[in-house]
Amino acid sequence: MSTSAIATRYASGLAQAAADATELSAWLDEVQRFANAWRESSILRAVATNPGLSQARREAVLKPVFAELGLSATPLRWLKLIWSRDRLALVPDAVDALGRLVDARQGVQRAKAEFAVKPSPAQLAALTESLEKLTGKRVILENIQDESLLAGFRVRIGSHLVDASLKQALNRMRRDLLNGLQH
Repeated sequence: MSTSAIATRYASGLAQAAADATELSAWLDEVQRFANAWRESSILRAVATNPGLSQARREAVLKPVFAELGLSATPLRWLKLIWSRDRLALVPDAVDALGRLVDARQGVQRAKAEFAVKPSPAQLAALTESLEKLTGKRVILENIQDESLLAGFRVRIGSHLVDASLKQALNRMRRDLLNGLQH
């Protein structure tokens, strides 16, 4: 079984334990704090996964981390379960999968938009509204500036990509010209 599938199973387990979407969102925030600490601290990763250290020694390192993060009972048990199976390295992926489950429960679709120039608030609102009509869900739009697009924009929503950039249009023209010269 792939690590992605295992991470998704852990996420599903925590999601099933939540009474409602509000509780699950709160738990997501808590385990996200641990995932961030895990990503940022090479020392935490090294100690927590070191097979040369006894379980008691590793627990001595993790307990203060868990306490400082202010984890409630269920997310703490969830992390301890993952840790007891020597799979803490899966936590960031499991937290990402949990985020997708929370979004699905709340009817949210995330999209990423890249613009050649910074869009106006009105342009962002219009794009968000169009995406919401298209998906039938509330859209949370992350936008970034990518000058390599030259002009226009590119939007990724789920597995779909809409590329309305000048760079893409020029690449398409170049490809069509080259194909025309070869025939």
